Amino acid sequence: MTTVVIAPYNVVNSPEVGGHFWVYMQYAQGLLNLGCEVYWLEGFRSTDDRLRDATQVADFLRRMERYGLGGKVILYVPRPRVGGIRYELIGMQQSKAKAAFQDAELLLNFDYAIAPALLSRFRRTALVDIDPGLLQFWMSTGQLSVPAHDVYFTTGETVGTLRAAFPDCGLPWVYVRPPVSLDLWPYVEDKSCQAFTTVSSWYGGQGRGEFVTDGKQDFAQLPRMTNQVLELALCLDEGDAGKTGQRAEQSKLGFGVPPGRSPHQHPYLGDPAERTVLERYGWKIRHTAEVAATPEYYQSYIQSSRGEFSCAKPSCMKFQNAWVSDRTLCYLSSGKPVVVQNTGPSAFLPSGRGMFRFDTLEEAVDALEAINADYRRHCRAAREIAETYFDSKQVAEKILNSALSREARPAHRQDGAARTEIRLSGPSFGNDETTRLMAKTLEEGVTRLRGRSVRVGALIREFFEDSSSFAAERLRVLLDEHEWLRVFLKDLNPQAQVETARVMRSPDPGSGRREMQMYRQILSRERFGTPELYAFRWEPERGIYWLFLEDAGSLWLNSTGDFDLWLAAARWAARFHAAARLLPESQTRFLPRFDDARYRQCAGSIREKLRDAGAEDRLLLEHALERYETVLGRFSELPVSVIHGEYFGKNVLVREGSPDHPLAVVDWESAVIGPCYLDLVSLTAGKWGARPEQKEALQRAYFDEYRTGTGQSLDWQSFRQDLSDLELYQALSWLGWWPNRHFSRHFGRWMKELERVMQECPHVTKTTDEHR
Repeated sequence: MTTVVIAPYNVVNSPEVGGHFWVYMQYAQGLLNLGCEVYWLEGFRSTDDRLRDATQVADFLRRMERYGLGGKVILYVPRPRVGGIRYELIGMQQSKAKAAFQDAELLLNFDYAIAPALLSRFRRTALVDIDPGLLQFWMSTGQLSVPAHDVYFTTGETVGTLRAAFPDCGLPWVYVRPPVSLDLWPYVEDKSCQAFTTVSSWYGGQGRGEFVTDGKQDFAQLPRMTNQVLELALCLDEGDAGKTGQRAEQSKLGFGVPPGRSPHQHPYLGDPAERTVLERYGWKIRHTAEVAATPEYYQSYIQSSRGEFSCAKPSCMKFQNAWVSDRTLCYLSSGKPVVVQNTGPSAFLPSGRGMFRFDTLEEAVDALEAINADYRRHCRAAREIAETYFDSKQVAEKILNSALSREARPAHRQDGAARTEIRLSGPSFGNDETTRLMAKTLEEGVTRLRGRSVRVGALIREFFEDSSSFAAERLRVLLDEHEWLRVFLKDLNPQAQVETARVMRSPDPGSGRREMQMYRQILSRERFGTPELYAFRWEPERGIYWLFLEDAGSLWLNSTGDFDLWLAAARWAARFHAAARLLPESQTRFLPRFDDARYRQCAGSIREKLRDAGAEDRLLLEHALERYETVLGRFSELPVSVIHGEYFGKNVLVREGSPDHPLAVVDWESAVIGPCYLDLVSLTAGKWGARPEQKEALQRAYFDEYRTGTGQSLDWQSFRQDLSDLELYQALSWLGWWPNRHFSRHFGRWMKELERVMQECPHVTKTTDEHR
């Protein structure tokens, strides 16, 4: 079990800030759902009122028990002493806290100004930047001193890229999407909800909140341009309509300026006067103390809203950081459509279905009208956005893979360096046996490919952070004649399996060997346009399972909205199947084969699931299993070929500047001999459910290409029926493999896919076999 300590900022001292609690709890829940042991480490600011302090801590500990962290909270109070600071622990015994620090594989830190003495207690540390652009600005101007960490995560898409309008501070930022717990924030559909809402600290209270105007576009008049009810839950300053004294919504670090600095001054009239102005425009105003004073109130308020309308902080507009609010994710996960200000171009954030990103007042009006015209569709789309992009478990996987997979590096590379360049003629090279063996392997492989002697002069090794299966590296290899070769090294050693893959499945040396054989026997030999196999070294007795492949880039098909590329992927699969079905057994005998037992095993696994399935799942599974058993006999008639086995968009890379081979299909460890059309079913699963015309276009592209490649006369309706049967098989097989919906996000997704298949599958009676 992986032990992770997370270090939030200012939660225990902000009991009345319900939304602030959820920012960090989303990360904790993602890690818990991965099977991690999670501890919560946070500084507590004591006061002179000991009774009040004790009550506040006790209430906080009780709340944490409800969220699965009972007995896992470590609170500390810094006490000055001669020569430094002593940290007094509360909430946990010193010995138990010390053991947690020693056992922890990772400290996930959100406290930008955490004491270096605390960091030093952990073997590996990662900073999480939840204020992209602002944090880098503060650091670059000397307003904030952030101690060194091993890994630097950011929730800003542009941080550390050429698109950033701010410095990267010389740090290797790793982008992770902000998370939301899909289990704790379930889909809640209520057509009677009237108001589009948001929860904000406003811009009173020293300029720490969000604007209805950023100085360029005034959105205050929006209520006068729409019939939609618009409500702002604001933390208004003292003097507001009887809400005096302690502020109910305190801004966390990053919504304003670092502590101890003078706040930016924004021209405003003062909160009470501003409230009057907003109400004249037609805004409904509520105080956050009424709706967000606890995490539970905050959640209830969001889930009783019709959707969210929200502007962004001025810093997001200035920095164009493609930021999305953690609050917005709560709306999306609850099935509430959102209309939010455009914070800059994004590689994945959608606009126009469930989420609308506006730049102008007119666009905001149009977005509200579009949502209300087809409200239920946009509610479902909102939930799909949360499931697809922001699932806390998926984010936690990325964090663990990036932060802990570095442990798989050879010992001499445990230095935190992003890149290591090694000159083969340098004085230190003789001591680097691993790199010397890499160079030798590449020399032999590329020499064999080119038919002439090739020498390697230098290697630049960069660890690949985004692998979801095995440790990998990106290499730049200097060949003779000053040629640089870009290489992707995949280490298929079972011991090099990344942390989250190890959690979800046992190491399988057979799958790695299968991928190696696919490249050797089929992919490279037949020139299918997949990544070139430059070299391999397979010596299990030495723990070496290396594949050296062409580095095809970093843009995944599922990250692009270019439908022409998806059509190209469908056509590529058809050409591959048409050719691979004719390969001799001598080339394919190493591959497993689909047979009747495999199809029946799928049914058996679903029967086992029925024993523990909840009422919400049981009825659907029973109906699906009943239909599946009526089509079992047809599977043996389907055309077969070598297939990828998991031909999803996440396994297809888009090459840059390669018109002849724009796509590169990777990760072949699940390759089998099976029904050709199953790869097309995988490609068209999920996202195309609400876009039937696009899904049919993908099917037609495959159908036409496969018919041309095989020379067979296919029947379109029979082909569609085959796809329907295989869609049912695929959904059931994945449901049989994954644990229940409470453990795995994948189970919930495939339940949704199964529901779609059962609703949309055509019931076509085949009248001809000429398509076989």
